Amino acid sequence: MKKIVFISLFMILACQEKEFKKVDNIEQIHGNWVSKQDTLKIDAPKMILQINNGPVQRIITEEDGFSFLVNAFIDAEKTFSGLFLIRGNTVSIIRTDGAPNRWYQKIK
Repeated sequence: MKKIVFISLFMILACQEKEFKKVDNIEQIHGNWVSKQDTLKIDAPKMILQINNGPVQRIITEEDGFSFLVNAFIDAEKTFSGLFLIRGNTVSIIRTDGAPNRWYQKIK
C-alpha cells in the first residue's frame, strides 16, 4: 500500500514539473531563444522582438489572466502573434497568426 501511495505522489509531482505555465510579465521571456527552425531575440526593456536577425519589431503585449499574448509590428503591419507559456528555460509559443507553433530553449 505504501508503494502505491509513494508511486502516485511521485507521478503527481513529476507531471506538475512538466507543465507549461502562464508568463506573468515580459521580463520572463527576455533574452535569446532558439528552436530547430529559428531564433528569437526579445528585449523586454525596449519592448522589441527580432526573428532570425531580421528587422526589429515593436512588441505590444496583452494579458487576460489566462494567457500572455505577444504581438509584434513593423510600422503598422502585424508580423507576429503568439501566446507564450514557460517551463524553466523553455518557452512554448502557440501562434495565433497561422504560423506553426514552436518550442524554444533559452540561450545563455
